[in-house]
Amino acid sequence: MAADHDGGRTVCMKAGRDDQQALLSHGQPFFYPAYVGPKGWIGIHLRSQTLDWDENGELLRESYRLVAPKKLLAGLN
Repeated sequence: MAADHDGGRTVCMKAGRDDQQALLSHGQPFFYPAYVGPKGWIGIHLRSQTLDWDENGELLRESYRLVAPKKLLAGLN
């Protein structure tokens, strides 16, 4: 998690290319993060009024599946 230029809180998560483009097309709370955006990551403004916390949880789980070692993925349901 990081603070952006206006003091808000943000987090970056890995996404598939198609998912990344779809989420970014929605605009807030999603943004294209510098440095890691080209590698398939999305940024999320956590203080955004449009943030859906259920969707955020799903995105976090999917992000973990994309970056976790296979050994750790084997224990997931």
